[in-house]
Amino acid sequence: MTRFVRWTAIAAIAIAGCSQMKYEKIPDVHVDQAQRVAAEAWAAQTLTSWAQDRYPPPGNELSEAMKPGQSGARQKEADKQLESIVGDFKSVAYFETVKSDPARFVIYRFKGAFTKEDVVEVRMVYDLAGKIDGFWIKPWLNSMQ
Repeated sequence: MTRFVRWTAIAAIAIAGCSQMKYEKIPDVHVDQAQRVAAEAWAAQTLTSWAQDRYPPPGNELSEAMKPGQSGARQKEADKQLESIVGDFKSVAYFETVKSDPARFVIYRFKGAFTKEDVVEVRMVYDLAGKIDGFWIKPWLNSMQ
């Protein structure tokens, strides 16, 4: 588990003040399915691109705060760190959606499979304007931390 210590450096963007936030699971019937599907597709496309050493430019789906962390150079750096720890991307599967309290973010959690690790968390964070505001690859925990 010591190799997971470096995972915080892999996150494309840090969310200020997250440690003070509480999280509440959103019942599946109340999850924005279009946004959930978009989150899963964005994560899968990005990680597939990284596995092929391609680093797409940031798009309009990203918040302004997220865009600087998605430059080609930053993506490559994150990819190579991630690759050394978990290997190349294989797949993601939806797990749950939570919201922050106070309400600032909606978080989609996926179980990711990579060539060196079978289960890690792929976390997509959306701001309340519907923009991607965070993208994390973390060790898997059954509940939000």
